[in-house]
Amino acid sequence: MSRLIVKGLPSNCTEEKLRSHFKSFGKITDCSLKYTRDGKFRRFAFVGFETDENAQKARDNLHNAFMGTSRLTVEECKPFGDSTKPRAWSKYAKGSSAYKRLHPEEEEEKMKRIISLRGSSPSAKKMRKESDKEFYDFIEVQKSALPIPSSSNDESNNNLIEELLTGGIRYYR
Repeated sequence: MSRLIVKGLPSNCTEEKLRSHFKSFGKITDCSLKYTRDGKFRRFAFVGFETDENAQKARDNLHNAFMGTSRLTVEECKPFGDSTKPRAWSKYAKGSSAYKRLHPEEEEEKMKRIISLRGSSPSAKKMRKESDKEFYDFIEVQKSALPIPSSSNDESNNNLIEELLTGGIRYYR
C-alpha cells in the first residue's frame, strides 16, 4: 500500500515539516494532518507516496524514529472495512466509551429507539393494559407458578411481574 499513517507527531508539526521529514524516501503525493472539529491537532497524519516501494522504505526507516522529541509510529494504512484495524478508543471516535461519556444524549436517544421498537415504552404499556386480555391471562397463569404467593390486588407486584415478563428489568453480571 502506498499510503502510510504516522502517529505520535509533535504538537507543533506542520504539513511542511512532515513533508520535509518524508521527502527523502520518494515523491509524496499527498499529506494530510488530522484535526478535531475545534481545530486541535490530533497528532497523527496520512502520507501518500507515488509507489508502494517508497512507502515501504519510509515505513522501515522511520518507524520508531524521532521527530523532535516525539517517537513516531509509522504503519501502512488499512482499508476502511478491514477487520484487522484496531478498535477506535479516543474521545472523538463514535464507538468508544470515552465518546459515549462525553455525549450521553446520543446514548439516551439510542436507548429510546430500542425501547420503542421493543414495545416497552410507557404508551405501549398503557395500550397493553387497555387491550391485551391474553397478556393478563398469561400473567395470572405465571403468578400461580411463582414460589412466593402474591396478592392479586397489590399494584407493585403486578408492575414487577409485568416488567420481569416483558424484559423491562435487566440484570447485569
